[in-house]
Amino acid sequence: MQPGPGAAGVWLAAASVIWVGLGGWIFYNTNIINDQVSRPEHEAWLARYEKTLLPFEALPQPTITDVTLKVELYPHQRRALTQGSYRIKNRSTAPMSNLHLRWLRPLKLRQLDLPGATLEKSYDEFDYRIYRLAPALQPGESRTLTFSTELSDPGFRNDSGQRRLVDNGSFLANFEVAPLIGMDRTMLLQDRSKRRKHGLPPELRMARLEDESARAHQYLRHDSDWVNAQITLVTDADQTPVAPGAMVSDTITGGRRTLVTRTEAPIQHFFSLQSARYAFKSTNHRGIQLSVYHQPGHEFNVQRMLDAMATSIDLYSAALSP
Repeated sequence: MQPGPGAAGVWLAAASVIWVGLGGWIFYNTNIINDQVSRPEHEAWLARYEKTLLPFEALPQPTITDVTLKVELYPHQRRALTQGSYRIKNRSTAPMSNLHLRWLRPLKLRQLDLPGATLEKSYDEFDYRIYRLAPALQPGESRTLTFSTELSDPGFRNDSGQRRLVDNGSFLANFEVAPLIGMDRTMLLQDRSKRRKHGLPPELRMARLEDESARAHQYLRHDSDWVNAQITLVTDADQTPVAPGAMVSDTITGGRRTLVTRTEAPIQHFFSLQSARYAFKSTNHRGIQLSVYHQPGHEFNVQRMLDAMATSIDLYSAALSP
């Protein structure tokens, strides 16, 4: 029995509603809760970023000496909430009356507190702020800056989105969940032709060997070099958190696993935070526990890595120090 004209109209109306609803849902995810930015638009944004902010690169800024982070990962939601603090110090010979702060997208800064600091100027397009310090930070003086941030990837995007915080196998650099102090040359356009297209110098040359001012910054980060760090990394109970430093505690409560680590000596302020459903293999060599964490099914070279670590301990202990 063939459907009548009325039935066909109902099916057409239902299909239209579904089509419009699906299109609206896609538009909401790709344009409302997420930005849809083409590659040419992003390159133009990078050019504006450099023209506006690179002049601040040479300004003296405080140096981070101590870091405290509590990072709560929600792998299934692709979300990370961070509370942290920096101990900052004026290592220059002159007072500092301004603090420049920035953070890298898609990170969102939720809260910031620094005694004596008031917001002087905000470049909202670039997630960059300048704070006035009153009183100024004197040479040798230290203060504590506290902050909270959120890294998330809601809904779905019109591209691959962020791929560092995932359901299984998250690998986040510390600067992806915490702000940076001052301006440097990360995130800038590199292609010479695109730089010319946007009115930028073809390339940014490194400082001359005779330029002593370039020694004020370390190559990994302009705002720090060696830091003391205490890290609390929280994730789902079925995953293993990994963070630098000696383990203070590793506990599971209410379906969440919490790892606390503390560095025994200063480390480079350029480290990673990881969480995954790892398999692991361990061995004890000369009283030292060696472990390799790996993806199940990828254990073909695990024993070779353990053997190499043991050989390294023997060689370096004899040639350098225990």
